[in-house]
Amino acid sequence: MLTGWDRARIVLFCAPSGFGKSTIVAQWLRHSKETRPFGWVNLDPGDSKPRNLWTSIALGLGDAVERLDTSRLLHVAQAKNPDIVGDFLPIVAAGLGDDAEPVVLILDGLDNVNDPDALWQLSSFLGGLPERLHLILISRSAPALPLSRLRLSGSLSEIRAPRLAFDSAEAHQLIRQLSGIRLRPSELATLVHHTEGWPAMVHLAGLSLRESTDPSGFIGAFSGTNRQVVDYLGEEVVAGLSGEVVEFITRISILDRFSSSLCDEVAGTDRSTQLIAELEQSNLFVVRLDDNRCWYRFHNLFRDFLSDLLDRTEPGARAVLHKRASRWHAENGFVEQAIEHALSGQDLDTAVDLIARHWHTLSVVDRAADLRGWLKRIGDERMDDSAIAAICAARVAALSGDRNSMHHWLGIAAETGHDGPLPDGTRSVRSASHLLRSEFGFDGLRDLLESAKTAVGLETTSSSPWFAQARLALGYGRLLSGSPDYAIPPLEEAAQSNAVTPCVRIAALAALSLAKDALDRTQQSLSLARAARAEVESYGLRDAPEVSLAYTAMGVAAARIGRAEEARQELEHALRIRWRVLGLSPWPTLTALLAMARFELASNDPDAARKAIEQARELLRTLPGHQDHLWSELAEVEDRLNVGTSGQHQVADPLTDREVAVLRLLAGDLSLREIGGRLYVSVNTVKSHSRAIYRKLGVTSRIEAVERAGELGLIQSRVLPPHG
Repeated sequence: MLTGWDRARIVLFCAPSGFGKSTIVAQWLRHSKETRPFGWVNLDPGDSKPRNLWTSIALGLGDAVERLDTSRLLHVAQAKNPDIVGDFLPIVAAGLGDDAEPVVLILDGLDNVNDPDALWQLSSFLGGLPERLHLILISRSAPALPLSRLRLSGSLSEIRAPRLAFDSAEAHQLIRQLSGIRLRPSELATLVHHTEGWPAMVHLAGLSLRESTDPSGFIGAFSGTNRQVVDYLGEEVVAGLSGEVVEFITRISILDRFSSSLCDEVAGTDRSTQLIAELEQSNLFVVRLDDNRCWYRFHNLFRDFLSDLLDRTEPGARAVLHKRASRWHAENGFVEQAIEHALSGQDLDTAVDLIARHWHTLSVVDRAADLRGWLKRIGDERMDDSAIAAICAARVAALSGDRNSMHHWLGIAAETGHDGPLPDGTRSVRSASHLLRSEFGFDGLRDLLESAKTAVGLETTSSSPWFAQARLALGYGRLLSGSPDYAIPPLEEAAQSNAVTPCVRIAALAALSLAKDALDRTQQSLSLARAARAEVESYGLRDAPEVSLAYTAMGVAAARIGRAEEARQELEHALRIRWRVLGLSPWPTLTALLAMARFELASNDPDAARKAIEQARELLRTLPGHQDHLWSELAEVEDRLNVGTSGQHQVADPLTDREVAVLRLLAGDLSLREIGGRLYVSVNTVKSHSRAIYRKLGVTSRIEAVERAGELGLIQSRVLPPHG
């Protein structure tokens, strides 16, 4: 409900056709509380001439002001050059007097007045408006009047399309009134979304619903191609437009949003800036998307109507227009829109090239569904004939966790063949294949390492992002294999590359941190983990699964320095963003699970540790090949968890859980400092636990302690990996 406007000196209702401007004013005048006399002037194109304009205004004022000398006012109005300030306004002021009640003059159809002299005179009229005369201006377009000056003076109240649009409650009331149908909330929301609250369209929908046997289906399909909508827009909007404007707006109707530069390219004109300004000035269902008047869009239903009109007036033009739009978007860095328009224009070669060329910016897990959709529109037949398309399909399959499809498309790419580099800069189809296998590692750790070594040998150009990707895979694979010292050189090359992408740099820093931790270089590990996390925040990648290794590294480093709560939060977040998307590469998830198991053991939470161990074991069992080092790590953690109880009753003073954990590690070849690193405690704490163990077992050395523990059953056999 509109309120607070009716007592302003000047009120401007400015909105496109069908927004109920005149209806609202008429309803207000009929309201019982409104007693002011009024004159209503309906302006038509003929009133653009000054003499006709002021004659119509004089007659309207005569209807509202009893004491007005109408004949004298008409004499002034019909002069060749009416003197509005010197003659017309004083007569009006005299008729109003000092004691008369205010009157209202409505000028409806002000958009019909476009003569410069008439507009200049009307501006003078507004500037000298007598105190007791209130004006209501109704226009489809913004009038060329001094609105800014009137705003600053506080004289003007403006009612534009957003305030006139129906909300759900108003739409519901009108639909019930016209059709007798009560729409469900979801159907009502759909209708308001389609119409954007445009009252005339809601009205047409209500009329159409009278005859509909499927209201829900009708609402879902209601668009600018509806017969009544087409008739209304054709008669009320398009009929009055020039051929140039109609051609322009139908051609750019293929665009979700548009700018003047884009429209020049698509519509084949150099007048887009002027034409868009005219559209906005005319309120021709153009919605401005920014404050700088750079980007616009059409009203939903109007765009539907124009798109349908394009096919009727320029058959076959749509594909050409989409290709033009694709070219402009690609040249201006809007890759996704360029792909969409290429596909809409059936330019499949361009679509494939764009996807392949910009893979680094498109290949994020959250975009996998979009990528699958694009490839589906390209079609298997096209990808069967192109190694580049097949590599794209293999990459999308890997992003989705579909290893079988990945292998299928890699096979197609190898069979089809391609000479030279791919559009994304990879050196060859062979290099792209090995990069993909090493990045996701679906075929086990050995295949990951072999593929990474091959990719490193092929991707030797440091200015290529694939140089860093290959070295990240090799370094991380070596870390997973239990060779942190050999992992560091390729990881440092990846992190320091000038062409590295954000996600690869973050992963390389995180893997470096974990490698340094494995070598007991705590401060270096902490510094690298913090650097990785800072990059995550800098690029806004907090919830991206691709950067989970940064959280794992920070959790391990935080636990090392005794910041348990921070460590728990980081590790939990790493796992949370990994579990959120099914089918991801298993290796970062496995790294996080092992880190979480160790942390929970150190925090004396055996149930939580057991859960992480079970999840890690289940994941390891799904991987082909023999990941011996990782099974060994898992066995070590499980040994610490499964504290043997068969011999505890033979010990006068039973060992604590922490002492048993230390005892398990004493049975290996780790130094006391390395044992402290595994348990996230200092070497002095390990020494204290060792002395307590010796005392309780009645021994004096590490070797004796291990032997005695074996006799008592305190040391369990390790968990072996499955074979066969």
